[in-house]
Amino acid sequence: MKEQFKKRLTKKQIFSIPNILSYLRILLVPAIIVLYCVYHLHYWAAGLIVLSGLTDVADGFIARRFNMVTDLGKFIDPVADKITQCAMVFCAATVNWWVAFLLGLMLTKDLLLFLWGLMLFRKEDRVSSSCWYGKACTVIVYASMFSLFVYPLMPEKIVAILFTVCVVAVALSTILYGNYYFTIFRRLKREKKQEEQSV
Repeated sequence: MKEQFKKRLTKKQIFSIPNILSYLRILLVPAIIVLYCVYHLHYWAAGLIVLSGLTDVADGFIARRFNMVTDLGKFIDPVADKITQCAMVFCAATVNWWVAFLLGLMLTKDLLLFLWGLMLFRKEDRVSSSCWYGKACTVIVYASMFSLFVYPLMPEKIVAILFTVCVVAVALSTILYGNYYFTIFRRLKREKKQEEQSV
């Protein structure tokens, strides 16, 4: 297992431009929380969210355009997304406390995806990329939470609608990812059984 990680953590991969941009997004998270929750500078916090989104687009473009896609990038990019999303939901929950339920749901989803991804890594020695429904969920959560950053005193009914949309998106994404991983695990189990029978 340790050797599997070592061969993917080369200096070239760690310090590639797309990965550096992902690190930057992670470093922006504390600043976003402080600006929003401590100083109540909501528009400044929203500006950092925009900057984070732009670096997300940039690192994906650079990685694909210049053939700089790495297994570390496949891991760190969604991690940066998840940390940023959770920070946004946490900030929104300081205004509407019941939004914290969404944070709990997202953390549960992320824990499951981490465990499933680790199982796949151990079985097939590969890092799985994000699926379209995961990316769609990210866009929905980002857009909904960003609107709360820009309009922190948004009417509670509208907040409830955005909250419900996010909950449904996260729940559906979790279910679809579960089906995706368990389909792979069933295939691997079937192939292993066939190999044992052929011996």
